[in-house]
Amino acid sequence: MKVDTIDLSKFNQAATILEKIHEHRKRNPTTRSEELYYELMAKHFREILAAEDAGKPFIYYSMGIPNEIFEAMGIVAMEYDMAAGAIASVLKAHEEGTDAAHRS
Repeated sequence: MKVDTIDLSKFNQAATILEKIHEHRKRNPTTRSEELYYELMAKHFREILAAEDAGKPFIYYSMGIPNEIFEAMGIVAMEYDMAAGAIASVLKAHEEGTDAAHRS
């Protein structure tokens, strides 16, 4: 499904928080994998925002679809559950989501 208007403000907020967590991890190291996780997630969120700014296509996809397909087509892609989980976690948006579900 193609969406004509998209609001990526949550992506932007999440990317900013991920960048701040990454900087904190660099100053206060725990494990290298944690530092890399936050760095790479922030970069991926910024890549999606840059694609939108440039008018390039990007796609959310579900598990089970190899992301190499999208890479080969020049499409920026993010697995839906990963994006939703990261945004909900760093923005502490769980209550917002459950409240919306209860209203439905």
